[in-house]
Amino acid sequence: MRKELIKHQDKKLFIIGTIERYGLKKQYIGGETPTILLKNVKIEEEIIDHLWINVGKTLSKLNIREGSIISFEAWIKGYYKGYIENLNFNETKQYDLGINRLSKINILNINDQGMDFKEFWQNKKQTHFLSQKY
Repeated sequence: MRKELIKHQDKKLFIIGTIERYGLKKQYIGGETPTILLKNVKIEEEIIDHLWINVGKTLSKLNIREGSIISFEAWIKGYYKGYIENLNFNETKQYDLGINRLSKINILNINDQGMDFKEFWQNKKQTHFLSQKY
């Protein structure tokens, strides 16, 4: 669990971070969700090492390059890890905190180097297509 986020649970906060890279996380029902790794993250007046966020429609349309600095507001919410139909609450499930419902997204410093989201997604599609077994 993100211990740094516990005191901020169920609050809407202002967050600033540097886009380190784009990535993918596997979905429990198949497929993958694009993500962003933020480094040097500042939440209120506290600095944390990193934070992963999902790339939604708004972030994908902004097409921000790696190395750029962004700011936004988001809610800190708790969730149980794992696919909900497979959760047996008699067993111990890992509880974690994450951010969601991003709003007021701003690009504070644009980096001219690094891959943007469209390049990342295009490369991902080509790699996925080439790796398929027929």
